Amino acid sequence: MREIDIQKRVLLALSQAGLLVWDHPTGSALSPDILRHVVQENWVGRRLADVLKPGRDYRRIAYGLDGSSDLVGILPGGRFLGCEIKTPDGTQQPNQKKFEAAVNRVGGIYIVARSPDEALAQIRAAGAL
Repeated sequence: MREIDIQKRVLLALSQAGLLVWDHPTGSALSPDILRHVVQENWVGRRLADVLKPGRDYRRIAYGLDGSSDLVGILPGGRFLGCEIKTPDGTQQPNQKKFEAAVNRVGGIYIVARSPDEALAQIRAAGAL
């Protein structure tokens, strides 16, 4: 099963358990001005890699916090929840481990879950459900 499919199932299970959780995407995208340029030059339908000119400075807009968990939430009592979703053979990246340490340092709960049952069990084990 793909990570995104596991993520959807975990999000549903945590929500059904009464927790306030939401998807927290991170990444970057080209700014809207590149889209205007593509439309003006009538390049719609072409691969973006073929449209971008080498050496031009296209603005990238970052969103989310690098390394932050796939799902975030607020647990009963106000504690922060970070839930990183992984496939059965997936491993955390170094920036994700740094985020985990930061969450734990301030008293939040951070879990790595590979299934809805695993996520719920870890939250229960932390005394938050």
